[in-house]
Amino acid sequence: MVCILIPENALLIVVFLVMFPIIYESIVTGIENIDESVMMALRIDAKPYGFNSVFRVMIPMSRPYIILGIIQSIGLGMKVSIMAEVLVGNPGIPGLGIIIHEGYQYAYMPQVFAISILAIALIGVIDFGLRLAKKSFNK
Repeated sequence: MVCILIPENALLIVVFLVMFPIIYESIVTGIENIDESVMMALRIDAKPYGFNSVFRVMIPMSRPYIILGIIQSIGLGMKVSIMAEVLVGNPGIPGLGIIIHEGYQYAYMPQVFAISILAIALIGVIDFGLRLAKKSFNK
């Protein structure tokens, strides 16, 4: 449905719809895991959900959860963007999925296999880097 209504933005919409729940869940989890004594102090000293409380206390304390959510959604977003390019097949947006789609469309299988292996290697390298970043944030 999205591909029919807005074909030039379909890729961005699909990737956003996949990434948003992951980022949202990480933000909610980060806020829920703030220490109860900090929340009690906010209730006593200030408005617990006021501007200063949110931006000076809650977001900095939930930053590891937010960063991990963004890291996880980037890895998944790359995979989904390639798949969405293959499915949408919009040549106006150049990418690995379009090259795979064109190779499949013209029955040029060496191109399909080469780009697929390149995509798998690229996603593997990026996932490895994201795992290293995740481990460094967990310490």
